[in-house]
Amino acid sequence: MLLQPVSRDAADGKKQPYDRKLLAEVCAQLRTEDLVEVLKYPFCTGEAEQILLNQLKALTGRDFGGDVWKFVEQANALDIEDIGSPAQRPSAQDALNELNKL
Repeated sequence: MLLQPVSRDAADGKKQPYDRKLLAEVCAQLRTEDLVEVLKYPFCTGEAEQILLNQLKALTGRDFGGDVWKFVEQANALDIEDIGSPAQRPSAQDALNELNKL
């Protein structure tokens, strides 16, 4: 999903682009730890990064101002210990197992 740029937010009163809505819905189902891992992905930039930061804001009650580095600065206060480690991407088999559970 992050291999393509995510569409910008729709203007007031207009329908949200499908890709943006889908990413927001997926992020709403993730735990804080999972969102942090996705935020580390090299393709999580631009609008996708903003969607993740907004979901982290909703979960933590902290405003990062849309700045990933402000999130990193506050990570220890949020008990996120592995912020400096590389992204832990799931294996293809783990992803298939999760899909089979649905």
